[in-house]
Amino acid sequence: MNPDYKTDWWAVYFENPQDQSLNFTIENHSSKNNFHWEITGGQNKLQEGDILVSKGNKKNIPVDFQTEDNKKVIIRVSTDNNEAKEIYKNL
Repeated sequence: MNPDYKTDWWAVYFENPQDQSLNFTIENHSSKNNFHWEITGGQNKLQEGDILVSKGNKKNIPVDFQTEDNKKVIIRVSTDNNEAKEIYKNL
């Protein structure tokens, strides 16, 4: 029942996928520790950062900016070996 036992995975997800909040979480159960995240809306990069998430941990990333309604916002998270995952919301 231990998610870290003989596994190698990580995930990114919204804290609350039902509301307008863009706060998200990176959960790590892999040997990777360094993550880079970018938030884009349309063709514009809105915010980005780097975060360290050690194996067996998760970090919540608060997003505090306003975007136009009816815009698709994409959050892309990548590791130092360019493995990437994306989530998005249509606002």
